[in-house]
Amino acid sequence: MSRNAILRATTMAMALIVSCSAHGQSITDRAAIEKKVTQLFAALQSKDLNSVMAAWSVGSPQLANFREATRADFVAFNDVRFVDLEFSKWNTEGNRVSVRIRAHMRGRNARTGQADEKLIVWDAHFVMENGDWRWWKQLDAIAMLASRLRLAATREERSQLYIVGERLTFGRANTSLEQLG
Repeated sequence: MSRNAILRATTMAMALIVSCSAHGQSITDRAAIEKKVTQLFAALQSKDLNSVMAAWSVGSPQLANFREATRADFVAFNDVRFVDLEFSKWNTEGNRVSVRIRAHMRGRNARTGQADEKLIVWDAHFVMENGDWRWWKQLDAIAMLASRLRLAATREERSQLYIVGERLTFGRANTSLEQLG
């Protein structure tokens, strides 16, 4: 490896350490949560409801609703794949961590056989239970933004929210917000 490559890798690692420290989370916690998210997406892709639900806290107020929504998705979609997984907006408060998760869900509509793709942006919240991070709640960040846009009273408020939408979807807000009406 060249000296420049080593220097770049070291700089990136230090930036990650500083970023994690500044937000009160350890690199191990972040890695554990990223692994938990990856495992959940793998279980969703294989339609393994038991593994999906094992990622959740049994005390989560969303547990039953997420189980039912997942069952419905298993019926509605085939050949589901999650691609372009990204994490941002990490926040730690004690034994709770929140993170924004962005990915594309690709699959086929089970009824029509048509290819389908959906951008998902979740604000996910995790809680530490018995030494393991568990999903506590998951919010659809795009739907929440669309709701705020509908309630915005002025053009200026909507313009500011649209800027938030551009950041939320990394410049792809048009399609997602238009799909929501």
